[in-house]
Amino acid sequence: MQNPKPAPFNVVPDDPTGTTWALPEGTLARLGKGYYQKRESEIGISPDSTYFVIGTLMGLWWYEMSSRSPIALWETERGLISAVNFSSDGKLIAIGNWDGRIKIRDVQSGECITEIMWMKNRYITFSPDSNWIAAASQSKGIVQVLDLQNGVRIAEMDWGGHETKGGISRLDFSPDRKLLAATAGWNTYVWPSETGTPIMKFEGRHFAFSPDNRQLACVTKGGKTLNVWEFGKNMPKMIYSESGTVRKNPFFSLKGELHAIEDRQDTIEVWNVERREKLHVLDLHPESIEATCIKRYPLLTLSDTDADIPPHKKDKCKNIHKSSILGESVYPRGQIRFSPDGQTLACIRSGRGVVLWDVVSKKARKTLMKEVFIKSFAFRPDGNILAVSSYRDRSNNQRTVYVWDVDKPDEPIAEFEIAQQTESIECIVFTPIGDRFAGRGIDDTICVWNFKQKEKLERLTGHTDLISSLAFSPDGKGLASGSRDKTVRLWDVESGEQIAILPLDKPLTYRAAIAFSPCGNLIAGGMFGEIRLWCAENLKLIRTIPQPQDNQKAYALAFSPCGEYLASGTWWQKGREKTTIRLWDVATGENIHTFWGHTTDVQSLAFSPDGTLLASGSFDGTILLWDLKSFIGSQD
Repeated sequence: MQNPKPAPFNVVPDDPTGTTWALPEGTLARLGKGYYQKRESEIGISPDSTYFVIGTLMGLWWYEMSSRSPIALWETERGLISAVNFSSDGKLIAIGNWDGRIKIRDVQSGECITEIMWMKNRYITFSPDSNWIAAASQSKGIVQVLDLQNGVRIAEMDWGGHETKGGISRLDFSPDRKLLAATAGWNTYVWPSETGTPIMKFEGRHFAFSPDNRQLACVTKGGKTLNVWEFGKNMPKMIYSESGTVRKNPFFSLKGELHAIEDRQDTIEVWNVERREKLHVLDLHPESIEATCIKRYPLLTLSDTDADIPPHKKDKCKNIHKSSILGESVYPRGQIRFSPDGQTLACIRSGRGVVLWDVVSKKARKTLMKEVFIKSFAFRPDGNILAVSSYRDRSNNQRTVYVWDVDKPDEPIAEFEIAQQTESIECIVFTPIGDRFAGRGIDDTICVWNFKQKEKLERLTGHTDLISSLAFSPDGKGLASGSRDKTVRLWDVESGEQIAILPLDKPLTYRAAIAFSPCGNLIAGGMFGEIRLWCAENLKLIRTIPQPQDNQKAYALAFSPCGEYLASGTWWQKGREKTTIRLWDVATGENIHTFWGHTTDVQSLAFSPDGTLLASGSFDGTILLWDLKSFIGSQD
């Protein structure tokens, strides 16, 4: 019987891509579908493989397996999805988020049946009868078994790995729900589900229970050995071990025979381990959704009779990676920049490269430097040149700043090696005249380059702690730097000399928290609890704009092209479902309007050149385009 179709929450009929689904009030589009960490716990597949879900930091996306098309968008009120899983009959779905909330929803109606507050969830699994769930914490080393009908805790397991990076990556009940197994790192733990008293701990990661509940198969570190343990009246004992060419992803057939699925470069193989016989080679990429279906539900997607395991059709869509289904993703800590003509918006791609979005169509137009790990980037004012700080070759940790021609993205037009003590360059900014750019290192210094002459000009020193943000003056002669050392320093770009120090009683909040006004007469700084405006000439404080109690950190700042308005983005604070973006009148400090939309920290802001759009980039992995016409009008 086919699993029930999910409630079509937030679907816009004439938008099959989801770009306009569940848009916050005041926005024209959403670029990106949210940051997805590519963990198994963030992907859910209905047991009959008809539907699958991907949990991102902005919501839960539902897809139809056959078409790869989005069919619903859930959980946009809070987002921050960290774990999802289906019940064995596909009628229920468990959804956990970073706030520690677990919701059990009816798939067909979308109704929330049970809501549990616990802690940040890393993995959730249903018991075979769907009456219990087991939930693993992100970092506390705790697993709990919860009764959904009575809303009570049945047992708690402490696997003692409070310092283990990444926490639990696999969690499953035995078929009779009497046992619970979990993987953390390269160790597997087994407990009775009702007591939490540990039975065993052993090296291994990929595991599977036998249908009769008596055995547990597990692959050791590196996939070198497959062991089978048997549960008897006494302590479990090993009854089978194979070393050498061992298959990962073990599973037992209904007859109790041990099988395994092994990943190859562009295929997966199905083996009968006990007979050491390769049964089939399936034309599926190991990272495709179909391959994930088979690995997660082998008894539903592969016949129990070896000869009847169906070969999958050679279909182009069968080899689409899970990570590509969401389209071009936005790096959550990245900058966003409009091109000078306002037709293109650039952002760092989650993984590698810089994505250029077409502002009119709201679609990704091009991805530059797809194989380059980007740390920071900036447009030259004419829009044709990008300066990029990156690891181009992670194998040897080569750290280089590259300059690229947008129209000729195959090779950089200039390269600058980074001094070892600097390690990496971030917060790259171009001068308005476009021949120089600057970036800060992690050794409290600022580097300035001339890309036309292909030389490094200056290494500016003076700060005593991490530099959080940089901004050139509109004439390109001055550079402002804000640091955690509680100072803003002004530099003469030509001479490399420090012009002045602006002492602070508290540090600036973070990157993008300092900005020059377009005419160069004001410097804005974002601080905890307030935004400060200084005269750029004499550094006297002109105005302090207090921040509301519910959003104290001004995380990102941007002046409008006319200089009359200032936009600020904030961190998420407990008790809020969304974060705010505020639009301020620079002359009066009045809050003209407050936008609500992102599920977590707003980390970058950019006005379009004509001032009619405001782009906001968030840690949730999306960019929102806000319509400003009704608030500040056209800046032509």
